[in-house]
Amino acid sequence: MSEFKWTTEATKWFDSAFASGDGPLREKFDRYYLCLILGLLHGRRSQLEGSPDTVIDYWIGNYKGTREQVLALLLCAAIEKHGLEWDDRADIQGLCGVLFSQSEQTGLTSEGMDLANQFAFGGYRLMTERYPHDSAPQSQVELIQFVSKLIADAPPLAT
Repeated sequence: MSEFKWTTEATKWFDSAFASGDGPLREKFDRYYLCLILGLLHGRRSQLEGSPDTVIDYWIGNYKGTREQVLALLLCAAIEKHGLEWDDRADIQGLCGVLFSQSEQTGLTSEGMDLANQFAFGGYRLMTERYPHDSAPQSQVELIQFVSKLIADAPPLAT
């Protein structure tokens, strides 16, 4: 089974922004998703340290509708990671077989999920490095504004 994984360190960093329960981001997966997108857009990966916690093993609620787009971003990042040429169909199809699984709710094999988790943790590391204060964001508004800036600052995707 492939699972979205996270670290206790990452959970704690977000706690102050999520403490009030106000705002649109209520699930632990919200935190994971923001970091995954940032990691993918910035091409940042990082190994999860220690024994990571399972966030969930499926796409929740509104995120189900973005699954294919996120998997496409993951494929683009994997193509770059492996140094494949964009017109090399055979190698890219082979990579798809390694990363994606129709039998998993996440759509990812264990190797694909490991890569997604690395990008999510890389996105978390990017946030902690670039956040302009000593502590984490204190509200969801502050967090969303910060994430929006990081998304805007992302390099263009390769095509």
